[in-house]
Formats: sequence, structure tokens, C-alpha cells
Amino acid sequence: MSYLSTLDHWSRSRLSGDETPLLLIAERISTGPSSRYTLQRSAEYRGLWQLWDTDSDSAVVATHAFVIDFASDLKSGNFVPDGEKPPNDMLDYQCKREPGLQAQISLAFDTREDMSVYRCVKNCHCQAIEDWLFKVPDFNTLKKPRSSWMSPKKDNEANHHRYIVNSSLFQKRTAFNCSDGKYTVGYEVHPWVERNCVPHNRSWIPNPSLVSVMDRLTGPLLDIRDIAESDLDQGDIVKMKFKVTFSVTRSNWLTTLVPIQVVRVGRVDATAPQNSTHSGDHEGVVLLKPGTKLTLVPELTNQKTEKRKRDSPDWGDVKEEEEDYAYVTASQAVKAQESDLTDEDGAVRVIAATNSENKGKRKATDDGDKRKRNIKARR
Repeated sequence: MSYLSTLDHWSRSRLSGDETPLLLIAERISTGPSSRYTLQRSAEYRGLWQLWDTDSDSAVVATHAFVIDFASDLKSGNFVPDGEKPPNDMLDYQCKREPGLQAQISLAFDTREDMSVYRCVKNCHCQAIEDWLFKVPDFNTLKKPRSSWMSPKKDNEANHHRYIVNSSLFQKRTAFNCSDGKYTVGYEVHPWVERNCVPHNRSWIPNPSLVSVMDRLTGPLLDIRDIAESDLDQGDIVKMKFKVTFSVTRSNWLTTLVPIQVVRVGRVDATAPQNSTHSGDHEGVVLLKPGTKLTLVPELTNQKTEKRKRDSPDWGDVKEEEEDYAYVTASQAVKAQESDLTDEDGAVRVIAATNSENKGKRKATDDGDKRKRNIKARR
């Protein structure tokens, strides 16, 4: 079974009863009008909406499978306080030195061969999630443009080889998530994050909804942060549970997949046949080997191909040159190459000379024909 089949299997499967495959959500929306899904506006952020299931009267919990391209450190993300050494050879400009929503764990998925997530968000041939949005009352009433970030639009196809999701390490302190200077989270907080939250920094607490990452390669589920292979590596196949949100900012709007939990369920077999060809792959191309005697293959002819008309408007100045080369036969080319096999320029000169001779012969014949016609005209 190819890894694309494996991805499709995991994308359509559910690991818990609250999950709905993203493929099924897109299919339900694309098949016609439905009152099952709507948008729920955030009470805290007026520009934030989430996909809502009216049947369960709760936020939609979607699921889909992906192949990891790269992932940041799963404990500290891109947050590196001053004086600390960045993990995993992270470059300095990639580091966030201060607590905030941009200090986050990032997961990048390889979508070069499986672009189903983009098709679910927006399908060029039928209605998908982002097309359906504009039928929802009160959403983006000012008609702001779609942000280019993770945009499924055709004009952003150059970036469709990857899809990125983020989970913030910090959350703004409010009266609802912190009481008497105390907060509650269900995981072990990284020391760098802990030192930049309440009570050390009264503005922030660790994000209680930080993405959970599990591993099932060795059997029962384990927290990936507690095992030896505590990183998600390129080629890992993961199944992600997430919410679908829509943000309307001052200048644009965008769709965001908010990761809740990621489970590593397998790995891509690098030895298996690939479904597409990379531009750097040369399988099937005949390569010359050291010690091989160099010979020329008979040149291709255009006997079965209809010749262009001489008055073709795009023929241009190359007409005469193309006709000249048509007079160079395969045997002439071989003789030319054998005359100076080690001197490529020499071979070119011989072929060029042959062309000139043919051209001269044709010119002389044409001149002779003209003289004959002139003599007949005088008579």
C-alpha cells in the first residue's frame, strides 16, 4: 500500500467519537445547502469565528492525516529567552525572545503529493469551506481580501507544497484563566516558558490548550515529549485533531487550522516507489559510462511530420538554417564526428562545412536554372 493510500486511510478514520474527517466536512458542504454547519463568533475576540456544528451545538472537531516536513522543538517551540542557546540549530532570526502569541510550536506538513487539505478548504470545481463562508450572514461584511497565508487560491499555488499550523506557547492572562496568581495546565511547562509567566510576568500564563503530541509507533500511546525520539521528523505520518477558525483583521481574512492533538501513526517508506517525479530524479535517462566508445545515434528525421509552409509568418530568419541542416544526413554526421572525435569544435566545423557545400551546390543549381530561363526568354 502506497503512503498516499495510508494517508487517505488515516484521513477518513476517527480516533474518537467527537471527530469528523475534514474530507467529510468538505463533502457535506459541497453537496449542497445544509444547515448543519454555521459560524460561531468569539465572545472575546470580535474578529474571530469558528466552524460550528449545530447538531451537537459545539465547535467542529476535525481530523486529517499529514506527512511531516519539519517541526519546531515540541517543548519550547521558537521561544528562546535572551542568554539561552537555541535548540535544533535554530537560527537567531527565527527565535522569539519575548513571551507572546508569536512564540509558538510550528508543524509544517509536506503537501506536494497530497494536497487534499487545500482542496477541502477551497475546491476549484465545487463549493468548499471558503466558498461557503460568503453565504454565512455577518462574516466579512466589509469584503476584505483573503490573506496569502496558507491561501488555497490558484494564485498562491507556488506555496502549496507545504501547509503550516501553529500552537501558541503563551496565553494572555485574564480573570478566567488565572486566579490568585495561579493557573492550571495539563502538561509539564518548559522552564523557559514558566519563568516568563505569572508570577514572574503578570501578563502571561502557559497556554492551557497547547497542542498535545502523542506517539503510537511502539504500541500504546505515549507522550512524545517523554520518549527518546521526542521530535517529529521529516517523513513521519501524523493524524491531527483540530478546530477550524476564521480571522478577520484590519486588512484581510484567513482560515486557520488550530491543532489540538497530533498522533504519530507511521513513517513514509523512502524505499517505496514514489507517486511523482522530482526534477532532480534521472530515472530512465541513459547515461554514458567511463570506458564506453563514443558513437552517434542516427539523427531524427521529420519524414512523417508535416513541413511548415514557406510563408509561415513565424518562420523568420531561421528558415534557411533549418533547411540547411535538413541536408546533413546521419552518415555525414558520423563521418564528421569520426574525423575529430576528441575535438568537439572540429566536428562542428566539419558539419558546418558540409552545410556550406550543400548550400553552395543548391545556389549554383539555382543560378544555372535562372540562366537557362533567361536564354529561353530571349529566344
